[in-house]
Amino acid sequence: MFKINIDRKFSSVNCTQGYIAVNGTVIGYTLELPYINNQAYISSIPKDTYSAFIRTDGSKGWRIELIDVPGRENVQIHVGNYTSQIEGCILIGTNVDLENCNVTNKHVREAIEKLQEMFNLFTIDLILNQGSTNPIEIEVEISGI
Repeated sequence: MFKINIDRKFSSVNCTQGYIAVNGTVIGYTLELPYINNQAYISSIPKDTYSAFIRTDGSKGWRIELIDVPGRENVQIHVGNYTSQIEGCILIGTNVDLENCNVTNKHVREAIEKLQEMFNLFTIDLILNQGSTNPIEIEVEISGI
């Protein structure tokens, strides 16, 4: 199983920030809205463990969408920098600015490309070592504050 952990470390009235790790390896930082009772479009989602799948349609390109988030639809891990770009999703970056509630990358898609690369390597390794061509199970655990 491909496991992603989002460990929330800092929360304010403006944002929630933390780390994103893949199969135990930290790859970057996360940016979410503050938690406001899981209200759509203005709140981060509840801490829990979710199944997920890969999406590639639309302008956001490759991203991960969480399944069965209570009271929410289309919650995704995708590219972005500012809370104004979030409607309940999780943005990832390679750098974080706690004071201004943003995440950045050395180049536009650096963190999401790292996540995609790790997923692709995991998939290739699974096929080579186990001969499995079944869809890869993705688990996203959200923990921390």
